[in-house]
Amino acid sequence: MASRAIKVLANLMKARKENAEPPYVLILGAGASLTSGASSFGKVIESVVSDYSVKDSGAMSWDDKVAEFYEILDGFSESERYAIIKKHIEGQQPSRGYHALAQLAKEGYFDVIFSTNYDTFVEDAFADTGLRSRDFTVLINGQDTEEGIIRALRYPQPRIKLVKLHGDLGARVLAFTPEEIFQFSERVESVLTDYLSRDVIISGHSMRDDDINRCLREKGGALWYVNPSAPTAGDFIWRAMRVRKGTVIEGEDGYFDNFFCALRDELVGAPAAEAAAPAATTATPSPKPAPPPTRKVTAEVDSEEVRKLKDLLAIHKRNLYRLEEKAALYGLDAPIYLINQMDHEKEEIAKIEKRLEELE
Repeated sequence: MASRAIKVLANLMKARKENAEPPYVLILGAGASLTSGASSFGKVIESVVSDYSVKDSGAMSWDDKVAEFYEILDGFSESERYAIIKKHIEGQQPSRGYHALAQLAKEGYFDVIFSTNYDTFVEDAFADTGLRSRDFTVLINGQDTEEGIIRALRYPQPRIKLVKLHGDLGARVLAFTPEEIFQFSERVESVLTDYLSRDVIISGHSMRDDDINRCLREKGGALWYVNPSAPTAGDFIWRAMRVRKGTVIEGEDGYFDNFFCALRDELVGAPAAEAAAPAATTATPSPKPAPPPTRKVTAEVDSEEVRKLKDLLAIHKRNLYRLEEKAALYGLDAPIYLINQMDHEKEEIAKIEKRLEELE
């Protein structure tokens, strides 16, 4: 059952939609992806320092490890950095919280999502929920031009915009070090400041990134901070919530999955499988073994997978088209990062097309 705070937030979101008011702006951080199988930032640091430092990691303090982690990344090429980070992010599935978020976005409760994550869990959940590539756009800071990001945010269609502030794994744009995330360009900062002056929900993000904190000003709308632990007086977000109307949702409700599933249940209802689950009873005879799946059921499952794969294929083809347009501007001197990104998209397209051939 949803807590009182989540019920209040759900009622506010419902009232906004009924009165055609813009939805809350959503900020997502690394904490959102933990239950989807992504490594925590601490685990990434431990792994990279252990595997790639020439120093004895066992003799390092935590602060030393963090500093060494940044030194290692600064010394790696784009391809080397991609190779060691990929295993910590890729190959997992979006959690139930991501699917709940996707359902809420589909129903019109979220339009603009800012994420500091490099994974594709949001995009994958969108596809799983039935959103097509034409229903949302993904904007990658560091890959897309400032003009492109600003223009896309201003366009009414597609309604849903996902802005990846620190890069994207597939695009091989990964902002990690303090220098890389110290501040956005002037124009991107201006746009983000405008959005963060509205009513904002923050989930899975500790708000310790200088570039984002710089965009969160004193004057602005309400702040809803969703985190298992409430902020302390030493945290930037604690001070920000003192000067703006702030509400903390903490404890069990503060976990990403729990929060978004409870919010989804309040606004659009629980999924049929959960709502229809029978209560446990005693003295119930053991059920008979289920019969093997029929050909019809198998065909339906295959058909659903085909639909999802076609949606993902459209997304990758769109990404490739945009990258090829950019590369064409350079002629024969296209930068290596663009070539690598195009190769990645081509590999994903080939994998999906091969799977579609098998199913069809």
